[in-house]
Amino acid sequence: MQIETEYKLCRVANSNGDLKKPWYVEYYIFSETQNKLIRKRHVLAQKTAKERYAHAKLFSDHVNKMLLAGHIIQKISKKKNTDLSPESTIIEAITNFIAYKEKTTKLRTFQSYTSDIRNFTAYLKENNLQEITVAKFTETIATKYIDDLSIKGFSNRRRNNLKATISGIFNFLIKRKIIDTNPFEGIERLNCVTKKHAAYQKNLVNDIKKYCLENNDEQLWLFISFIYYAAIRPGEELRRLLISDIKEKTIFIDGKIAKNNRSQHIMIPEPLQKIINQQNLRNYPQNHYIFSYNGPGTVLVGKHYFYDKHVEVLKKLNLQGQNYDLYSWKHTGVIALFQATQNIELIRQHCRHSDLATTQKYLRDLGLFIDYEQINRFPEI
Repeated sequence: MQIETEYKLCRVANSNGDLKKPWYVEYYIFSETQNKLIRKRHVLAQKTAKERYAHAKLFSDHVNKMLLAGHIIQKISKKKNTDLSPESTIIEAITNFIAYKEKTTKLRTFQSYTSDIRNFTAYLKENNLQEITVAKFTETIATKYIDDLSIKGFSNRRRNNLKATISGIFNFLIKRKIIDTNPFEGIERLNCVTKKHAAYQKNLVNDIKKYCLENNDEQLWLFISFIYYAAIRPGEELRRLLISDIKEKTIFIDGKIAKNNRSQHIMIPEPLQKIINQQNLRNYPQNHYIFSYNGPGTVLVGKHYFYDKHVEVLKKLNLQGQNYDLYSWKHTGVIALFQATQNIELIRQHCRHSDLATTQKYLRDLGLFIDYEQINRFPEI
């Protein structure tokens, strides 16, 4: 299972061309055990500048390919120890839990677990608790960990999420009759404000489209268009779509990447069909991702790639801090479709909701209501 990680691609430091000073290729790669980016350097010692640049290119191409593929160093061990007992260390329990979750959860969920666990293992290391047994991991220790999150400035939402993940480790042990109680069970959940993704007004849609096209970022606008017209979630669903998923009149969302775990088809609206034809997307190899670097390709972009590009656009247009983000385009498209059709069943199908009640709640959250005046158009007899 590939794990997407943070990284910084290679850059060449050439000491302003002075061959007597150090030249090197610098890049950053993620360490799970240290829970941070680690700087790496590769020294360039060739005799001429031409040779150094040539070597730097070969080296950078190789390293960047590994970084983009999700390569990491110092991984948390996922080898399962089948002999857990109350005397097993917390690290041994974590190892078992990770091995289990890797096999039983979707990639996105598994990534969330490993991210949370990196934070927890870092705390254990800071406080020399790696060897404590699961039987001796008390509610007092659990409370100190949660309090430490607040001291370090973690938001209530992040604190709650971390508590839920680590609590899951102990529930995992309870189900296997290793321990009887969960030390995190009695720790209260903190209140947190739910942030809504604000939909874009028409003038902002025009401004963002104009900026993308004038700055030669047609790929970002294409990515936005798929979110808007097809209500596809950008993080896992759209980023992982293949050319083969574009059918004649629908887009296929594989259950392996879908939030609801169900394989479904989305109807392609005419404006999106026009864009697909203009870009000749169906003519690319079927195994290519629709969105790679510089167009369709075989390399999956990082999970923050389009998000970061979109943030830069929002910065340029002074739209940061107003609850606008990449996901807002999904809401913007749904609002436009509902206002044009007032067809709640169409919205349900388009959003892939399991029932109308979910769709009604979703529309209410967007400030949309069915036109109840329609009943007054009932013809008289």
